[in-house]
Amino acid sequence: ILLKLNFSSKWFSKDTFLTIIYPLVRPVLDSNDARGVIHSPVVKLLAVLRFYATGNFQIDSEDYHDISQSTICRLVAKVSEELAKCHQQWIHFPEDLQTAKNQFSGIAGFPRVVVGCIDGTHVPIELPSIENGEHYRNRKHFYSINVQVIGGPNLEIYDVVASWPGSTHDSRIFQNSRVYSRFDRREIRGLLLGDIGYAQNEFTFTPVRNPITPTPSQVAYNAAQIRTRNSVERLFGVLKRRFACLRKKLANQPTTCSHIITACAVLHNIAIARREAPPPENNELPVNVHIRDADDNRLGAAVREAFINEHF
Repeated sequence: ILLKLNFSSKWFSKDTFLTIIYPLVRPVLDSNDARGVIHSPVVKLLAVLRFYATGNFQIDSEDYHDISQSTICRLVAKVSEELAKCHQQWIHFPEDLQTAKNQFSGIAGFPRVVVGCIDGTHVPIELPSIENGEHYRNRKHFYSINVQVIGGPNLEIYDVVASWPGSTHDSRIFQNSRVYSRFDRREIRGLLLGDIGYAQNEFTFTPVRNPITPTPSQVAYNAAQIRTRNSVERLFGVLKRRFACLRKKLANQPTTCSHIITACAVLHNIAIARREAPPPENNELPVNVHIRDADDNRLGAAVREAFINEHF
């Protein structure tokens, strides 16, 4: 059956499909649908991957002519939840942090201390039919989930949090995350680079904001910080080009939306690890939600200033 089905370049090679992705979700693909119709587990998974790649539940291809839209909707929910359960297997910081530090330094000459770049991106959703659904309305006035990602130097995802409503401040998401606690306990040794939506502290370094008379060292620091941090913006571009469902409006309830986003993050890392062809470039600009500045604490600002004086 694989020989008859079209593997789009937006998806994965047959080898990756058969040896990596298919075994992860096979248990939830074996049952028949609600009408008792028997579909091949392979066809079911391909239909889900097609949804991730297009954001469309409606399928015109003859390969899927007997799968109803409601069946695909249920399959997307089941497969996404199963892939999300695998996130610790595929989404984590590398054991060799020094290699990541060296690679980040190679981008713009930032000192060899950076282990990740953090940022948030908004995934559009429909107004949830739940209490407090308005909390999902962001500052651009559309409903979304604010997704926190920590990215590596090769556009891999080291950490993802996909459960917060669109109105939530980036800094709040970070400060309430498990990964924040890991850095705070020095379990992960190194620095994160973030934008001004995050508070400067001992392990999260942000740009120096609007100095009255910037010193040459501050100018050099900001330039290196911003160029290095741009890697996570490029990560978002690749992620949303590969999985168009993250650009379109998800019509599921928030929990399922969270599973879909996490599933796409897992598949993104699989694609990176397996050296799958990146999605083609396009001219679409990501929808940016205005960043609300986070207040730096005094200790964090002092740590950054000492760092700048020493290294720049």
